[in-house]
Amino acid sequence: RFTIAFATPQCAAGTANFTIGNSTSSKDVLLALGGLSALQFTYQGTTIRSVTPASGMTHPGSGGVPLSIFIDNVQSAPLVLPIVTLGGVPCLDVSISSVAGSTKLAVKATTPELPVSRAGPLTLSVSGVVVARNLTFSWAYTAPPAMFLEAEAFTIDGDARAWVSATQGGNVEVSLLIRNL
Repeated sequence: RFTIAFATPQCAAGTANFTIGNSTSSKDVLLALGGLSALQFTYQGTTIRSVTPASGMTHPGSGGVPLSIFIDNVQSAPLVLPIVTLGGVPCLDVSISSVAGSTKLAVKATTPELPVSRAGPLTLSVSGVVVARNLTFSWAYTAPPAMFLEAEAFTIDGDARAWVSATQGGNVEVSLLIRNL
């Protein structure tokens, strides 16, 4: 039985070659894997595994959406808080947590309030976890439902009517309820 352990540098995901050699001799080293001296493996790289929730309403007045961002294959926890943006706008209340010896990192952040015109897929970006590289994830900004007038709640001078007498002078009290503002 032959075991080799090695550490890879933190780099972009992709395919890499692993060559086994002997530093003290020019003789080839053969493995018991069919006589191969070179292997190929796929490096996963640091990636955002998931974001919860994956969508939400972050329109003006919403207070933003609290997010949990789960990152895999992190070599070490960042020394400073990462910068999290949604559609290029900084998120609020950013915090991180990791377990010593783990390759996983959890980032918490609150989305900024964005104009409804930006509803749709937006890029969620986390920088500061991997040197000189942003981690990205597509997050869906769901537009709020359209506002509407609730007909049952419309009253004039306390009566459920939709008219005012043209002959009656003075002020009238109109009450209505608008939903989804």
